[in-house]
Amino acid sequence: MKIPLTRRLSYKQARLTVLVAFILGTLLSLLQVGLDYINEDASIDNEIRALLEVSRTPATRIVYNIDAELARELALGLLNSPAIVQAEILDNSNASLASVERAPQQSSFRFLSDFLFGSQRSFSLPLFIKYDAHEILGQLNLEVDTYAFGSHFLSRALITLCTGFVRSLLLSLILLVLFYFMLTQPLVSVVHAISEHDSKVPTKRKLSCP
Repeated sequence: MKIPLTRRLSYKQARLTVLVAFILGTLLSLLQVGLDYINEDASIDNEIRALLEVSRTPATRIVYNIDAELARELALGLLNSPAIVQAEILDNSNASLASVERAPQQSSFRFLSDFLFGSQRSFSLPLFIKYDAHEILGQLNLEVDTYAFGSHFLSRALITLCTGFVRSLLLSLILLVLFYFMLTQPLVSVVHAISEHDSKVPTKRKLSCP
């Protein structure tokens, strides 16, 4: 008797093995992507705050001396960072000593990055002399384009998901081979031996037990 493919043990075993391996692999990959997202979201703030701290001393000297030329040079230097799209230095009366900006990056995947991290983030650093923190001399403002960070995250996420899929596929193939030689093949041999026996003619015959 010929058994249809969809009712064969090997087919059902393969289908279940691939499904379970794919689901587990996908869940583990999504967990890894989620952890990477949390770290990347925090690293945006950490990197920009570190950049602000590095700029604090020269920016404080600039507003203390009210030097518009140096203020513009510092603002243009900050704009060299891929994530910075606007830099502004204000004095203690909120008058702008320098303000520079550029257009944010454009990409077909930007909508996804904006959904995850927001399109832009604003940062502000009060400028004061260390021995007199109560007297604010001015302020350094930055506008950050999160796509500079989000694009790297999306690339890593895609690689993680693709490698997770390949890993799941390899795992399912390994399990299929093991199950076939350890379970399916021995059971099929027993079934064939039983089916070849004529029930109307009883005989004593030992079958190898897998």
